[in-house]
Amino acid sequence: MDPRMTPPDALALAMTEGVSWRSASPPWRTSRRRSKLDAAQDLRGCRLAGTFSLISLGCRVNYADGQAVRRQLEEAGLAYRPMQGRTEADVYVVNTCTVTAQADFDARAWIRRVKSWNPSAFVLATGCYAQMAAKQLRAEGADLVVGARETGRLAEVLSGLLARPGALETQAACPPTRHRGEACGYHGPILSARSRTLQGASPAASTAAPRAWPRMGFGAAYGAAPTDVQDRARPVLKVHDGCDQCCSFCVIPFTRGRSRSLPPAEAVAAYRALVRGGAREVVLSGVHLAAYGRDLDPPVPFSRLLETLCAEDDGVRLRLSSLDPSALTDDLLQVVAGSKKICPHFHVAVQSADPEVLRIMRRPYTVEAMRARISALCERMPSLNLGADVLVGFPGETEDAFERTLRFIEFFPFTYLHVFPYSPRPHTRASRLPDHVGEAAKRRRAGRLLDLSRTRRDKFLAGHVGGVFEAIAEAPSHRDPGEWTATTRDYVRMVFRADGRPRGTVVRLRADAIEGSRLRGMLIGAGEGGEAASGTERPHAMS
Repeated sequence: MDPRMTPPDALALAMTEGVSWRSASPPWRTSRRRSKLDAAQDLRGCRLAGTFSLISLGCRVNYADGQAVRRQLEEAGLAYRPMQGRTEADVYVVNTCTVTAQADFDARAWIRRVKSWNPSAFVLATGCYAQMAAKQLRAEGADLVVGARETGRLAEVLSGLLARPGALETQAACPPTRHRGEACGYHGPILSARSRTLQGASPAASTAAPRAWPRMGFGAAYGAAPTDVQDRARPVLKVHDGCDQCCSFCVIPFTRGRSRSLPPAEAVAAYRALVRGGAREVVLSGVHLAAYGRDLDPPVPFSRLLETLCAEDDGVRLRLSSLDPSALTDDLLQVVAGSKKICPHFHVAVQSADPEVLRIMRRPYTVEAMRARISALCERMPSLNLGADVLVGFPGETEDAFERTLRFIEFFPFTYLHVFPYSPRPHTRASRLPDHVGEAAKRRRAGRLLDLSRTRRDKFLAGHVGGVFEAIAEAPSHRDPGEWTATTRDYVRMVFRADGRPRGTVVRLRADAIEGSRLRGMLIGAGEGGEAASGTERPHAMS
């Protein structure tokens, strides 16, 4: 192979020649490889025309990827249309998730839905499920499937396909490698397409110079998508992707690959870009924030990155996305306790509190360690809004094991729970385990946890009624444009009436009543209602 030709270059060659990347005679071995590669690079300058809409399913990390995709397509010439109800567009992008069987179902349903809105539209599927199930998504009607590994060059792939109708009919995938004795992660792209043309596509070359192929690291799709408050009042900054942990139930290492971190200097630059764009809160996200910086040279702990961002004197608050209990180190808790920038809201991936279930799950902590870490967090942040992920019905989880998890949750002041009934994921060790739990038992256990979650949430919200809070106005209600939603520092959603468009501004709201899972608020003046509160002090349910 030409040493200058990377696998993405080879894939571009496959695009121009219309052959499978799995061909017995790989295209990069031909004597014409340089001329074909030049032709592939010419396609990168193509401009697109038309409109596109995008839906990102799943976690905040996926949302950050979706924002990067949006930026790519806008730079390529497509005009963005927000997905609001039945939205007609020339191109639909479905950014998929595959963490559960329900997520797979939702991805397929969205492809069918957008095809029904505009049967002539070009449907593009990407993300984690696209990495695992290109054929299934093609069968549902997707015209182009680009896996999570190739999201960074999605616009280039789309431009090349539409500029050369009929040139691409390929599906490329590499088998999983092995890590710690288990298949763990695809190290090649997934690309699958049906020959389509797009009305308005123009092969006219752009004046911009072609960009280099993204390195197999954080890459173009893995950084922040600088934005402003017209896009999202609380933008997501992704600083970590991939995972080396390989929990027995989790498919993410197969879809996103090995752990990799955004270097601190780049993370700070991206953060500042978001602040310049008008953000009043930035949400730090990653697949496994506890592993942030281990792959850097020299290694940089997540607590140090957080400390650096907290030193930015800009009045912008920081919120952390989901964390493993192992991320709650003494260093991180010291930063959290000493900074007013960090929101008093943490979401911990508990999963289970039974020792044997945790062992079979291959989680990197014990029940005792998790209890100590969460206790330390609650002591450092007495006004904390604490949430948790809980996985029920894992293979081998007995009634006694579930009861131990339930008692653990009851012991701590969790105010809400995300409960996931276990569903087997392809290639994972857990899918091959014996003693799978029946669906009826999963539903019953999930129901008990959800009942507890609703009770805790209502009690938490009741403690806010009558208080005055600073919140960031985010979006108008779909049902009533005169009503807006806002989020407090401790992650309480409030709805209020407002004139004009307060998106992205900090508003002062008096909480008047509970409406389901949120509060009804009244907009008040800067001098009314005394000091603004950011949470409600309450005792922890710990002995």
